[in-house]
Amino acid sequence: MCLFGATALLAAQRVAESEPLAEIPSEGPNGAAVQFDFDDPPDTKNRLTQDLTFGGKVTLGFDYEQDYDLDRDEDDDLATWAPELEVAFSYDPYPWFRGFLNLEVKREFQIEEPDGRAPQETEFLVKEAFLNFREILPGVSMTLGRQEFKDEREWLYDEDLDAVRLFLRYSDFGLEVSVSREELVDKDLFNDTSADEINNYFLFGRYALGDDSELSPYLFFRDDRTSSDEDLIFIGLSSSGELTSDIDYWVQAAHVRGSEDGTDVSGYGFDIGATYTLDASWEPSLTLGTAFGSGDNDPDDTDRNFRQTGLQDNNDRFNGVTSVKYYGEVLDPELSNLFVLTAGLGIRPTKRSSIDLIYHHYRQHQASDELRDVSIDADPDGQDRTLGNALDLVVGYREIENFNAEAVFGLFAPGAAFSNDASTAYFVGIELEISF
Repeated sequence: MCLFGATALLAAQRVAESEPLAEIPSEGPNGAAVQFDFDDPPDTKNRLTQDLTFGGKVTLGFDYEQDYDLDRDEDDDLATWAPELEVAFSYDPYPWFRGFLNLEVKREFQIEEPDGRAPQETEFLVKEAFLNFREILPGVSMTLGRQEFKDEREWLYDEDLDAVRLFLRYSDFGLEVSVSREELVDKDLFNDTSADEINNYFLFGRYALGDDSELSPYLFFRDDRTSSDEDLIFIGLSSSGELTSDIDYWVQAAHVRGSEDGTDVSGYGFDIGATYTLDASWEPSLTLGTAFGSGDNDPDDTDRNFRQTGLQDNNDRFNGVTSVKYYGEVLDPELSNLFVLTAGLGIRPTKRSSIDLIYHHYRQHQASDELRDVSIDADPDGQDRTLGNALDLVVGYREIENFNAEAVFGLFAPGAAFSNDASTAYFVGIELEISF
């Protein structure tokens, strides 16, 4: 079975003062060469020996969720703080070889929580552990082990997977082929956890349209070995880059077909948008986007609901210094039986700080009493398609070396698809990060 995948190819760690990568193939006729990115933060910039370097980061996050059940009379507010320590080691004895290990210790502590919520355990995670062979043949590289899969907009995936991954590049063209599974070996060394046995097969092509744009057809197959027997094939196309010096664009489109729980599946989805940045003080920007995932009006035949890969995170930057949940910080939905209209305004008060104000409008394609993979704990009535509106304020700060800060305020105002007395849901998030 086969899997189609995503964009960016992340596999190793940047090493300060390390040997350069093998030379990239010559530029193609459009003046650009496809390059695979083998750098993945945290940056291993501290040298232990001639060939061994390390780096890391400490993160402190605070989250507050209010009325996620859309019922202000129910006390279900949740407030947590979560410290994390991440340390990475990179072994680079030769220009063509890298061994990489990334470990993380984290725990979530509840400040305020609803009744019945289980306490969280301390986690000790092996996030990445791989061997990277660069330019083993001209234009051919390979990575073996647990590695990060992440496309530019995280529309296809943002996940650490155990994989065999082959990269081929020539001039304007590139190709990635991989076979992977989540947690083929346990990820958490402290707790007994297991992931579903789902094999992923991925074929991802890349064509450089120019120095700052790329076109990527892909094929992705998920072979579910569990009782749900979800066998899905995604055929898609993605493109992103610069239309002009002032306009950045993105296009995502995919068709999914296959079977799930014995029912045939056939759906389609797309996400199209652009950001226009003025050449003026504070770089004011305007972002417009629309996203659609098909729905199903007859549950007795083929399931027409589009769904994403299950590995996605739907997270990216517009013109700011920090990324946003681009379908909304509160609802944060999977693009399934859903239409999302997005409009955003942004400014850059300094070179490495930003403020984004983002609006979302949500409608179902077909009226349904279910929402696929959302953060709220309430269901629509299945009669009206208008789900509601959202507003997010995202502030990012990167001015101090090795220090990042971001703050997020979000709200979701339910529409006619919910009860008349449904209350607005709120989210507040703060994250501080120190790198070393």
